[in-house]
Amino acid sequence: MNLTHHPPSPSEPTCPHLLYLSFNQTASHFCLGTDAGFRIYATTPPKLLTAPTVGGVHLVEMLYATNYVAVVKKKSKVGIWDAKLGKCVMEIGVGESVVGVRLRRDRLVIATPSKIFVYTFSPTPERLAAFDTLDNSLGLLALSTSPTHPAILAFPGRAQGQIQLLELPLHMSTLTPPTHLIPAHTSALAYLALSPTGALLASASDKGTLIRVFCTRTKRLLHELRRGADQARIYCVAFNEAGTRVCVASDKGTIHVFHLTLSSEQQQQQLQQHEPHKSTLLSSLSPFLPKYFSSQWSFAQFRLALDTRCVCAFMPEREPHERRETRQSVSVLCADGSLYFFSYNVDKGGEASRDGFQRVFKGLRSVGEGEHVRWEEIDG
Repeated sequence: MNLTHHPPSPSEPTCPHLLYLSFNQTASHFCLGTDAGFRIYATTPPKLLTAPTVGGVHLVEMLYATNYVAVVKKKSKVGIWDAKLGKCVMEIGVGESVVGVRLRRDRLVIATPSKIFVYTFSPTPERLAAFDTLDNSLGLLALSTSPTHPAILAFPGRAQGQIQLLELPLHMSTLTPPTHLIPAHTSALAYLALSPTGALLASASDKGTLIRVFCTRTKRLLHELRRGADQARIYCVAFNEAGTRVCVASDKGTIHVFHLTLSSEQQQQQLQQHEPHKSTLLSSLSPFLPKYFSSQWSFAQFRLALDTRCVCAFMPEREPHERRETRQSVSVLCADGSLYFFSYNVDKGGEASRDGFQRVFKGLRSVGEGEHVRWEEIDG
């Protein structure tokens, strides 16, 4: 999340010189970009692993739990930092301001305000394709991450609310693969996310009331998830590893969790939580009701202490052969440098419990002047 793209709320505590927030693909680690460089942490328990001082980094994305990190310092170039070697091992220039980057083990995708560039992720990256987009100053871009499934890529189309979707073959020729267009929203796009396997695509518009979930194979709309009735700015949409749940963060200070596979009993409980006096009539009247009533409400919710910009992610789940989980954990990384842990009952939903909180970063202050300026971390 590029914090310069989203103005802070009046009540948000300051975290001086923090520029960017991100989790890696499995939420086992998270990254901060700052005016001094970037910082990589383990998530549980929160622990700073490295903090190279390389100059201002306004975008940083980690490749799983490897030693490779994509960083953007010079606005038109993406550098790949090797944390083991402690240096930049490759650099890619695109001639335009870089506003988004996504990584997987075989692909590197770069977004500029008007184009998407696809490269091989290799010691000598090769440009495989380039696509035009509508204005994409937010850097909207989604790339599936499962190494055992084909790479699926989603990005804004050339019309408002439109999404371009394509599969990136393992061995791409010089011919650009065909894209499929999904007219997802009538207003401008605000967020895009893909499930790890690429089977599902979630999108939000700048209205922020609905999250729409599409099947990437058929391009059909599967779910309409209602965050609320009033307009909001969507900060983050994330799938769990199995692609059966979605968490959503917005400027309303509440994290919503949606189950994409609910039993009939869970659906009835969900309706009673949000519209108890209408639930008995809803199923018979749904064809005639507006989307406010027919869309799916969140299964679980939790509220942050303050309204702050943030990104959210599901914590890694147990292996299938292990004991079934009765609670699911979600972590939330905030622009004030704080990290929250919440969990909720996967059968009952409702209000989640806060399991942990830590202020992992309090910001930076500059010391000295001119060429002799240096950065110090604020402590206390």
